[in-house]
Amino acid sequence: MLKSPKMLTLCLIGLAFCAALMAAVRATPVATAGDIQAGEDVVQAATPGPDGAMATRIAEAVQATVQARAVEATVQAITGQGAAPAQAGAVIRQENGIPAPVLIRPRDGVALDSARIRFEWRWDGELGENMGFEVRGWLEGESHNGLHDARRTDGMRPNWRGIYAYEMEFPAQFRGKDWYWTVAVVELEPYERIGPEADPHLVGVPKARGGSRQPASPLGQPESPLGGR
Repeated sequence: MLKSPKMLTLCLIGLAFCAALMAAVRATPVATAGDIQAGEDVVQAATPGPDGAMATRIAEAVQATVQARAVEATVQAITGQGAAPAQAGAVIRQENGIPAPVLIRPRDGVALDSARIRFEWRWDGELGENMGFEVRGWLEGESHNGLHDARRTDGMRPNWRGIYAYEMEFPAQFRGKDWYWTVAVVELEPYERIGPEADPHLVGVPKARGGSRQPASPLGQPESPLGGR
């Protein structure tokens, strides 16, 4: 039982401070030097002796929690296991303070040969004025060239799932071939490459039975050798 008003007052103050500090710790993913100092201040301010024993124990518990958060933050800094990026396990590169996008579809290694192709990606950023996306494609060993006019993406925003998308006709130069695609942020006027490319995905060619390639394009009708229908 509490034997004096002084002890009751100390306990109430200690409990209130503990609740406020714990709420702040839970809301902060990484402990800071200020958090640790706050815990130490509580211990130093606690009244010693029998009347202050409960407040001291409360303060010590708070300090232990804050120190545990500091240890967790240190481990995350050493191992790189912090908050999950856009893609689990991915290391998001940056250039000029611009993060690289993360490709979604077409999935890496998928086989496609269609009329149109839809590119989807995530990006942890927000397009500023005079900025857009450029979808690039290339054959192995060749230059990474844009597949469209990047100005068409001016002001592009993600959908409700946080996904950006750009749809276009299937690039004729890649029909019947294995090729790669990626996305990067660019400056529009004047055109300049300012952001890093996403890790590329391979787009393969569907194979018929026996391993032979399908016709380069299922859309174009073969010309008649007779020149007529």
